[in-house]
Amino acid sequence: MHAEPLDLLETIYLPSGEIVAENVSAADYMQHYAADHHEWVSGYVIKLSPVYLYHYLLTSYLKTLLDTYCFYRPIANVLGEPFTMVLSNDVRREPDLMIVLNEHAERIQPTYIKGAADICIEVVSPESRTRDAREKRHEYEAAGVREYWLLDYPEQDAQFLRLNAQGLYDVYRADEHGNYSSPLLPGLVVHVPDLWRESFPLPPTIVEHVKAMLALA
Repeated sequence: MHAEPLDLLETIYLPSGEIVAENVSAADYMQHYAADHHEWVSGYVIKLSPVYLYHYLLTSYLKTLLDTYCFYRPIANVLGEPFTMVLSNDVRREPDLMIVLNEHAERIQPTYIKGAADICIEVVSPESRTRDAREKRHEYEAAGVREYWLLDYPEQDAQFLRLNAQGLYDVYRADEHGNYSSPLLPGLVVHVPDLWRESFPLPPTIVEHVKAMLALA
């Protein structure tokens, strides 16, 4: 058997991203890093990349859309980064947005979610593409995140992953009209082409849109 060099073996098992500390306990991560845009995997602290303008705008739009939906249909809580999701003893992530249904409200703790959110949403950046599409996909699937939305603004590509009966992700796309509807959020319709806009509607417009959408549901 051919032996790989030790440094290569170590590299294979390192989480992707800028590692700023290692051999860090979960408690130290929560106290010193969690609030400052870091994630934690197997003792490694990963610094998240600076936010692109499109990332900020798209995340803000989705947060307003989902908050408005949950105001008129109060079935869930919407939380965002840097709120931490504790997936296992070795993995703590900070998704851009998380939705926790009321039936799992006990998972929401003062500074973290204990277990999987029902829906996780990541707005992909060039630096995070591997981490979001591979590492987090595997972690979220294993932890039981029921839906994982991967929104790649630079590529204008949206994947909606849903757990199947075997506990594995199936990939869904927008329909022929460009719409995606989640079975976990009845009545909500996300028009995917709207996610790639250069500017987004203001909150009053979003409120009227959601009210009209739910009246038709």
